[in-house]
Amino acid sequence: MSTQSPEYTNTAHQVPVIEQVQRLRHQENLAKNTSGAVALSKTSLDISSGEAAMKYVGYSEVDISKSDYQRDYEQLVEAGVAIKIAERGNGRVVSIKGNPSLSKFDREEKAEEIFANSMVHIKLGEVSREVEDKVPLVAEGKEPYLEIVFDKNDPADKTVMDTLDSITVGLICYEEDRDNPDILHAKINQIDRFSEGNMYIDTDSGRQFVDAIEKAGLVLKPAVIKELAFENEHRYGNGYAWLTRELAKSINAPDRGIPIFESSGGVENLERTGDRAADVAIDVIQQLATRDSNVSDIPVTRYNVAMKMGACKDVEEYYSQSIFIKSAHRNVDESGKKFWHKKHGIETYINLEPVMFNGIELPQGFLFNKSPDDDNFYVQRATGFCFEEAEAKEVFGPHMYNQSDDNLRKVFDAFERDIFAVERSRRTNGSL
Repeated sequence: MSTQSPEYTNTAHQVPVIEQVQRLRHQENLAKNTSGAVALSKTSLDISSGEAAMKYVGYSEVDISKSDYQRDYEQLVEAGVAIKIAERGNGRVVSIKGNPSLSKFDREEKAEEIFANSMVHIKLGEVSREVEDKVPLVAEGKEPYLEIVFDKNDPADKTVMDTLDSITVGLICYEEDRDNPDILHAKINQIDRFSEGNMYIDTDSGRQFVDAIEKAGLVLKPAVIKELAFENEHRYGNGYAWLTRELAKSINAPDRGIPIFESSGGVENLERTGDRAADVAIDVIQQLATRDSNVSDIPVTRYNVAMKMGACKDVEEYYSQSIFIKSAHRNVDESGKKFWHKKHGIETYINLEPVMFNGIELPQGFLFNKSPDDDNFYVQRATGFCFEEAEAKEVFGPHMYNQSDDNLRKVFDAFERDIFAVERSRRTNGSL
């Protein structure tokens, strides 16, 4: 019988989580860049009015003193769509609108005819055909150059570049010519959609959590790794919010087990990391594995619940708004435990002190809701209020630091003051 230590049960055939994340992201980048190139190769524009025709002939306002646009202008005048000429700067500028005296059919027909012979249409066709030839190279991860060049000062070229960028932002990048900086060379770019590294798995806390999981010999399910890699449910928070929501589901339903792992064997070897956010999740996991009672400080609902109701990524922002509206925010006592209660929008609660809930002790800062069926509680996930403001911004990423710094500072200060007030009260009453 093997006597191998549990520390080494995460065997060689199990690819490390971070490496799996990198592979998934590489595949995703290749797939998105390839599909983007295919979209570019099929570039076309729907021209349905005189306004649209002028937009793609050279924008809604064009300097007609340039000979390149004289032909287009004359055709539009002949068609009865050019109705305004004005002096602007050193040139004559024409603004185009659909002539109401023309029928919609006539306008569309003439617009399509003009556009079909315009420099924008011709160049778009050239770009499309050349990109189509480069798609196989993009699928291999290469960044091929196009033979077509663009002139910064040419409105038609600018229209073409804007059109390409509107289809797949950043896929075509441009480099200035060494001899003439007004000339741009185009290249199909391999966009790295994860280069900012602002998802939870990219943070020091995320890495420490994963390291602890692997050292314990635990294996995350592929679906869990995929969610941490891409954060597909970002409307309801980042990877950490998703992780703690999955754990909250198990807190609410004791028979659910710990669904983030292939097997719960090895949880007893899971050790804390010293990182606050990672350890909040690890503490919950350890308690779930050893829970032997459903004791609770507050009443627990036994009904099915909506885990995302009122639990989107902007929870902290909504609480920061509510504290300035007396009718929308209050401190409440629920079965002897102190909570913040947000009353505007969807009503939710955040505990101001540790709470024993369904046999699991949760630190302050968790989001709770009440079931409409029996008015009892269920827990939804951790929030930024589990941590100090700076740590919350790191753990929750853009969902936190895209919010108003001033509002966040005020709400975190208010939360800390109320936590201290609860602690002082407990000490005074001898319950701490």
